[in-house]
Amino acid sequence: MSIVLGYDESPGARRALGYSIDLARLLGDTLVLVYAEMGRAALKHAVEEAKAAGVTTALELVDAKPAAALLDTAEKYDARLIVVGTWGESPLRGAILGSTPHKLLHWSTRPVLCVPAADKEASTVTAVENASPTVKLPGSKKAKREKKVKPRK
Repeated sequence: MSIVLGYDESPGARRALGYSIDLARLLGDTLVLVYAEMGRAALKHAVEEAKAAGVTTALELVDAKPAAALLDTAEKYDARLIVVGTWGESPLRGAILGSTPHKLLHWSTRPVLCVPAADKEASTVTAVENASPTVKLPGSKKAKREKKVKPRK
């Protein structure tokens, strides 16, 4: 399995990189970085950060529209998740202009994680700063406790 990340080094994408690395490491998945030619320089940082966390990466250079490219790549790599950063647009603006996250949420048959930038002045964020406290792995203490709860009749 894999996790597909649309990466362009925008503040939202940098933050999404941290979440993607954490999830790929926890699940043992390959992180597939999808980028356009103009984003090639940004990849060195992303690949180095993933490597430092022990995550295997694959790179996909695309020239298609971003949403279509991410959907095609997710299919190619049998992705369990597509991750994208957001720019903080209003939902109405995204719906009218057709933002990539908005399109993915409506077109994808796979789960989509949209990660907002921390703020408009967000700096580079590392995977550790983005660690998600809500990720539960099978066999974790919280998962075991949840299994003990019986539904009411």
